[in-house]
Amino acid sequence: MTDVKFKYLTRKRDRHGKWRWWVRRGRRWRAIPVEAGGPDQEGFSGAYWAARNDLEGNGPAKVRQAKKAEPGGLRWLVQRYCASGEFLNGLGKTTQTKRRRLLERICDEESGQVGDTQARFFRKRHIKAIRDRHLTTPEGANSLVKALRYLFDWAIADEKLTANPANEVKLLKPGNARGLHRWTESEVQAYEKRHPIGTKAHLALSLFLYTGGRISDVARFGKQMVRDGMLAFVEFKGRERNPKDREIPVLAVLREAIDAAAAAGVTTGNLTFLVTEAGHPFSIKGLGNKMRQWCDEAELPQCSAHGLRKVGATRAADNGATAHQLMAIFGWQTLKEAERYTKESDRKRHVREAMHLIAGKGTTAGS
Repeated sequence: MTDVKFKYLTRKRDRHGKWRWWVRRGRRWRAIPVEAGGPDQEGFSGAYWAARNDLEGNGPAKVRQAKKAEPGGLRWLVQRYCASGEFLNGLGKTTQTKRRRLLERICDEESGQVGDTQARFFRKRHIKAIRDRHLTTPEGANSLVKALRYLFDWAIADEKLTANPANEVKLLKPGNARGLHRWTESEVQAYEKRHPIGTKAHLALSLFLYTGGRISDVARFGKQMVRDGMLAFVEFKGRERNPKDREIPVLAVLREAIDAAAAAGVTTGNLTFLVTEAGHPFSIKGLGNKMRQWCDEAELPQCSAHGLRKVGATRAADNGATAHQLMAIFGWQTLKEAERYTKESDRKRHVREAMHLIAGKGTTAGS
């Protein structure tokens, strides 16, 4: 399938021993950028054609040139921050990429004038103006402010600045205070009706729902992680700075889904339960996109992979799980997230038990 869609595409190890996608014409090779992912990911096609056009002489792949930074300017400060030990050694690779992009985005605003402004001239009103240019996306606006807070904190510690104006700017209220949509039980049933047991889509749902794993973990789950009925893994999130070992039981309902998928020939990967049509492990973004497709096929556009952690936590809390038990199941480090579910479960229980009191003595719920 991949060779038909992407001619001259092949997969081989690079000089570091890591698997990469390449375009090959005769004895000439061009590597696909790692961030482009694989053939099943958005953005891969553009990277493929850039590499192929370069090989065929139809124009070199466009490379974004770093803009010249004025000494003392915000862009100059960003470049030094991103080259610092605190940034390169103190942050995970994913966090580095996200924060660098946010800061570069700020520098590029107003035709690059923001990046050319001397960092010492920034005040609260300037940060607020950056935030308010993105009022339609509150979470995105807040991410920009947070990125500047980290930048200026580092600059103060490095004696390049004496104050952090970003700390004075309030974050916006999120557009959706509840976060991503939490699946309902009826939505889970609708998904399972459209994607019955034995399908790859059903296996994906089961892995999310019955492990409480994040998408970055579910994409890596495989039979080699299962021993003596337990699924053992290191959480992908924070793995570089604060690795967390997890070990959770493989529930009977999950084992049934895995066995049914194997019997149907769905789990063809050697290292992961979930594989692409080409037989390769999903990337994180690729699995997210595939779940988006499966949800759309079930006519559930409001649902996503992340929301399955929420319905799992809701189920556990409603069935009596304590906050500390939820922390153990879902890998949370503080009580705050867990107590959101236990308090909601307690509230629903109290309502059921006491609602009849509104009607007075001698009445019961449902009468």
